[in-house]
Amino acid sequence: METPVQRCLRIAAALEDLSTQEAAALAAHEFGTAIALQERAEPLVEYLTSHAEDAADDARIEAQLARIRELRGRSEALLSAEIERTRAELREAGAACCRLARVAPAYGSARPTAPRLQAVG
Repeated sequence: METPVQRCLRIAAALEDLSTQEAAALAAHEFGTAIALQERAEPLVEYLTSHAEDAADDARIEAQLARIRELRGRSEALLSAEIERTRAELREAGAACCRLARVAPAYGSARPTAPRLQAVG
C-alpha cells in the first residue's frame, strides 16, 4: 500500500508534468490548452495543500514543489508579457480608430447619394 509521502510524491510529480505542459502551451500561444491543463492541475493542488502535513519534512517533495513554483513563475511572467503586448495592441487599435474618425468627415458622408439627372442644353 502507498504511504502518504509516496502519494504526495506521485501527485507532485503529476503536477510538475502538468506545469511543464502548461509552460509549453503558453510558449506556443495555445491558451485554450493552458486553461485545460490548469483545470486538470487544480485537484492535484488541492490534494497537496490539504495533505501538506503528511509530507512536511520530506526533502524530495520540497524539491519537486520548488521546481513547480519555478515553472509556474516562468509561466506567469510569460503570460504577463503576453497580456501587456495585447493591451498595447488594443491601445494602438483604439488610437487608429480615433484617427480614422477624425479624418473620415473629409471624405464625405458614409451615406450613398442618389444620382441626380442634369439636363444640359
